[in-house]
Formats: sequence, C-alpha cells, structure tokens
Amino acid sequence: MARGPRSKKDSLVNRHFLTRIVFSGVIIGLSAFILFWVLLNGNRSGEYLQTAVFTFMAVAQLMHIFNVRKTNSFGIDRSFFQNKALLGSIALSIALQLVAVYAPFMNDLLGTEPLRFVTWLGILGAAIISTVIVGLFNKIKYHH
Repeated sequence: MARGPRSKKDSLVNRHFLTRIVFSGVIIGLSAFILFWVLLNGNRSGEYLQTAVFTFMAVAQLMHIFNVRKTNSFGIDRSFFQNKALLGSIALSIALQLVAVYAPFMNDLLGTEPLRFVTWLGILGAAIISTVIVGLFNKIKYHH
C-alpha cells in the first residue's frame, strides 16, 4: 500500500505487465519441457510423463504466486501467512492435485498415473528453479 493507485488513463495490461507475463510463461514452459525430456529418458509411459508435467504446471503456478504478490520483492512475508483465503486456496489446490494423481477413479478419468517420490523431487526442483529465475528477473528488471 506504499504506492498509490494507477492512473485511470493507464492500461491494466501495460508493457511492464505483459513483459512479466511473457517471461514467466516462457520460463515455466521451458521448465516443463526440460522436465518432460529428462523423464522421457527414464522409460516411463506416456501417461506417467503427462501426469508429471501436469503436476509440474500446477505446482509451478502455485509457486508463481510468490512472484506476483509483490512487484519489487519476493512475495513471502508475514502478510502471506495472514491471508487465510490464499492459504486455503493453495491447500485446496494441492489436495485436488494429489487426488488427480493418486485416486484410482481419477487415474481412469484423467489418464493419470501415481508419481514416484523421485519424480516429485524433480517437479519441486524444477518449480523452485523457475520461481527463482522469474523472481530474479523481476528484481533486476523492475527494482525501483
């Protein structure tokens, strides 16, 4: 709340905002592709690979919250833990993702397969790396 509201003349989607969206999308997309390529070399089924990338995209988007909460700093601070709606939404998203991956009826419905622990480590690692890259880009390019 330190900065004032934007001018009514300013577009909601300006060049600065669009650059952040495109860069974030490219980094998350490249990370998903790299994860797919790495897992492809592990003799996994197509359904397993799809499940891993699907889960990565969900986790990466949840972690991306840290990059969009604040424009000039990392978005995890005391206010993050006081935002009950955000915390509830994250918890619900994680729970639904776990159901999609591990519930047999969802495996049949979505064509997913349960993921191994080592795959989760790769997913979390890729999500953390992409979040840090986007955060550093935002800090360097838009530090005021």
